[in-house]
Amino acid sequence: MARDANTVTQISKEDLHTLSSLLKSISVPIPTKPNLIHLGNSTAKKPRPLKIICQSKNDASQLIYKFNPQMRNGVSVTPGFRLVRDKTTLERDLLRQAHINLEQKKDAGSTNLTISYVNGVPTVVKAVPKNTNPR
Repeated sequence: MARDANTVTQISKEDLHTLSSLLKSISVPIPTKPNLIHLGNSTAKKPRPLKIICQSKNDASQLIYKFNPQMRNGVSVTPGFRLVRDKTTLERDLLRQAHINLEQKKDAGSTNLTISYVNGVPTVVKAVPKNTNPR
């Protein structure tokens, strides 16, 4: 996305305006006084993720809580736009270990594997097509 803004303040205002309009288009209220930060290298060629820091844990939870049902109901938004909550250190470690485990199994010759959450824990499982017809 080409930017007209050239100062941090202008970029921040532009990001807030863009985020507000995206959320408003799907009837999700924007949190009170969010702090927006672009992740990654500022010289990256592709768009960088935008981290939203809310004033309270409740604001963050409400944002995700109201956004997810809209997506499940098929409300259309800008392609590639999604909201995800930060993972805890333990969640990141478990996911990293699952990826290592997946690579080891693939290197050993296993095929058709994926990572799926079982009881909230990322686990390597056999991939099951989502659109299978059990006839």
